[in-house]
Amino acid sequence: MQVADRFHLVHNLVDALDRACTRYHAALKTAAQAAAQAAAVPLAAAPDAAAGDGSLASDTQLESAVYTPIDVPIDVSAYERQRQERRARRLARYEEVVVLNRAGHNRKQIARMMHLHRSTVGAWLAAGCFPERARPTVRAPRLLDAFTKEIEAYYDAGGDSATELTDQLRERGYRGGARVTVWRAFRALRAARPRAASGNGAMCDGVGIDRPPRAATVRVPSSRASAWLLRKPEEKLTDEERAYVTALCHECPEIEEARTLGDRFVHLLQEGSADDLESWLVAAEASDLHSFAAGIRRDCAAVLAAITTTWSNGQVEGQVHRLKLVKRMMYGRAKFDLLRARVLRAA
Repeated sequence: MQVADRFHLVHNLVDALDRACTRYHAALKTAAQAAAQAAAVPLAAAPDAAAGDGSLASDTQLESAVYTPIDVPIDVSAYERQRQERRARRLARYEEVVVLNRAGHNRKQIARMMHLHRSTVGAWLAAGCFPERARPTVRAPRLLDAFTKEIEAYYDAGGDSATELTDQLRERGYRGGARVTVWRAFRALRAARPRAASGNGAMCDGVGIDRPPRAATVRVPSSRASAWLLRKPEEKLTDEERAYVTALCHECPEIEEARTLGDRFVHLLQEGSADDLESWLVAAEASDLHSFAAGIRRDCAAVLAAITTTWSNGQVEGQVHRLKLVKRMMYGRAKFDLLRARVLRAA
């Protein structure tokens, strides 16, 4: 019987919460501001920016702010979706830096208020426009490069199966291993031809010229830190963390729903039943945890075993961890026969 590892299930849940926090990154800033105001924490003076693009809102805007996920085409891959969401968050921070600079603040002041390194602020301001992440321009040749024409011919013929394309290429002499390599090349071709990019979205001139100033700035938890706070038990939260989580759930109902579903899932692992899992899956598939729910659905039998039995694969995880530890201690220093002796001696 396969039993899903409960620790990794919860870890995957935090990853899903991290993606949700990245999607609604503007709410993180507003929640941090609201929590600081509620706690009467002294704030450093800074120019104010509008709340619509992820900057902090005014007191009147905090009550009515509505956050929507970043507009990413639904047909892109999960990796590309996360990349575009992180780019949008970085663009919002760049715009705030430009606003502060045009308001008369120097680089040192901006770095302190935005919690950035001075070299980062200097590089952004010197660029003159939003600096895109550099991508490799030169790459090593691949086995698949010799079959570019075959891939294009398959695509032009209307094919859309990476498995079928891989089989056809192997019949023509392709000796590559993973099917995912062919799939990535096909996906890049599909994205390049019919969906030519209309622009990189960078804003070079006039960034934030007409934006009102911002009242204050506070340290905003990252999306990963926010995800762990959402998963942290209520009784273990500090007063500051509790104020932030409360404000975040108030500002963004989607994150509050994801947190509630996360708590329900952890409760399922502790004392749930098979019927409870099915009802949770139905609710999660209609929320921002839909990708996490899809993974649970694919491995439903192992997750059910983790819920309904007391068994655990902790012994397996422990043995794998011990083997990796021994291997890394001797990496580059001994041969396989010594590794075998050290592993078997313990047994």
